Amino acid sequence: MYRILCVFLVAGFMSANTNAQSVTGVLQDVSDNTPVSNATVKLSTANLLSTEFTSVSNHKGIFTFNEVPSGDYTLTMTSIGYTTITKQIAVRTGNNDLGAITVFKSAQTLQAVIINGEAPPVKQNGDTLDYAVSQYKVNPDVTGEDLIKKMPGITVD
Repeated sequence: MYRILCVFLVAGFMSANTNAQSVTGVLQDVSDNTPVSNATVKLSTANLLSTEFTSVSNHKGIFTFNEVPSGDYTLTMTSIGYTTITKQIAVRTGNNDLGAITVFKSAQTLQAVIINGEAPPVKQNGDTLDYAVSQYKVNPDVTGEDLIKKMPGITVD
């Protein structure tokens, strides 16, 4: 009885592994063929009842989906700075290598950027507070005591 049970378990594991396919591909920039890393790749079907598969490309641009059932899928790639790529694929038995998928940059060149700012009125250096006197609005004929009274954290008696 024990041997028959073992045979059925082994046959069940082998049949479960034959129904699962893998899908791999490489994401490359179309302009210089550099790999696109950390891109989100999604594999989904038109059937709303099925699950979606999600992967992230590695530093070489390679993405992999394991244990994907056979069928027709939509592959969607999104990454910051690149256009979204949507591709229809058919997953068949075994390993499905999609090869190199080229993606286009979608960067916008901005005009000149001007940053206007002022130094913070108080800066902490270790255990010392540095006050920028120019950041406090006072009259030109003010005394030092009146200026110090305006600074946060200081009281004058």
